[in-house]
Amino acid sequence: MHIPVLPHLLKRPGSYTPKRVATQVQVAANNLLLATDGIDGISRELVDKLSKIVDVYERKHTLMECDRRKENFATAIDLVRKLKFQSLTDRNVHRKSFNYFIMKGYIEKAQWELIKQLTEYLFMRISNLQGAIG
Repeated sequence: MHIPVLPHLLKRPGSYTPKRVATQVQVAANNLLLATDGIDGISRELVDKLSKIVDVYERKHTLMECDRRKENFATAIDLVRKLKFQSLTDRNVHRKSFNYFIMKGYIEKAQWELIKQLTEYLFMRISNLQGAIG
């Protein structure tokens, strides 16, 4: 089954469910890794994939900046997974968007910012990749 990257979803994830955003983050990470030379495969944990993407695409940044970005991405992935699980188990938030989670206080603005940083970063990388290919 082929799942295309939806750039608009990565650019504005608030209107989408945690499950939908998690799927798009996974697909974007896979596509970025597949487009990178010297990658042995994509069968690894999502956090490890994102860490490898930062290592490959952020060579100009300091190690401390890369480590901070990796840590923020790992935290964002944990939040998305937590909210995805909550939407499966809590009927009050089943099939609700991130905007709903924020409005009802399930996540704080600072947590939301980490998720947005992740999706915006992947959007930027995918856009650059598509520009280089197309």
